[in-house]
Amino acid sequence: CKGLPMNILIAEDDTISRKAIKTKLSIFGTVTDVTNGIAAVNEFDKAAKKKAPFDLIILDISMPDLDGAQVLSILRKKEKTAQIPRKNRSKIIMVTAAMRRASIRECISLGCNAYITKPLKAGKLYEELERLGFDVPDEIKGLKEKDNAFSRILDQIINRFNRRELSLPVLPHIVKEIQALQENPDPSIEQLTRIIEK
Repeated sequence: CKGLPMNILIAEDDTISRKAIKTKLSIFGTVTDVTNGIAAVNEFDKAAKKKAPFDLIILDISMPDLDGAQVLSILRKKEKTAQIPRKNRSKIIMVTAAMRRASIRECISLGCNAYITKPLKAGKLYEELERLGFDVPDEIKGLKEKDNAFSRILDQIINRFNRRELSLPVLPHIVKEIQALQENPDPSIEQLTRIIEK
């Protein structure tokens, strides 16, 4: 179990998302935030040289220069080359607006520890941190419960969508859009979210 304070790296090119994630994580320790994949790799190397590796790394899937999956692959190779035991390696959470099955499979095979969709809810993030073995202060554990009701509903919709079981008997044009999306071989959760928002 990793206690506080933590050393955290956020790699996210979207300014609003980056600031929001930084705000949610700043209570856990020192947060370094960068806007692209190359900068993330550089910060990882600097931390390794100082013998102060990152406890937690948040990687956005879509970034300029190197995308999140490429950065994940590079970081895991560096840890392997340095012969860092698996239990001591940085915990890496992938963040994306588009939950694509192929992307999830790729990131899991490359060694990510968790995969969270945007918008990133505080409760979901803290729940994942606790699952990964980090100490979550008692005063913020309540936020998990607050977000859970909404997250459970959204998770159920996403799961039914992924199983191609989603059937909505309202607004025929919306139903047609969802059916068309389900027929796509690699449907996007981002597209589904936009349809649901209607």
